[in-house]
Amino acid sequence: MSRCTRVRSLQVHHISVTGGAGLSNAQVLCGPCHAATKTYGDSGHKSPPVFSEDVKEKAMRRANHRCQCQRGAPCCQK
Repeated sequence: MSRCTRVRSLQVHHISVTGGAGLSNAQVLCGPCHAATKTYGDSGHKSPPVFSEDVKEKAMRRANHRCQCQRGAPCCQK
């Protein structure tokens, strides 16, 4: 499975809507990969708590400032 190679327009995504706003629930995704997630823009779900700037920075460092998507979906092929 190929990994997305984008390093721009990165966003910190909640892995689980109900998982809280800690680093263990944070995943770095580029805009297209974030938009391809099941819950992106889904108004049927309660919005998860906002990540603190500290958690966002730690997630970015942990991801080496790269998208962490590994789905191999069309969003990763562009």
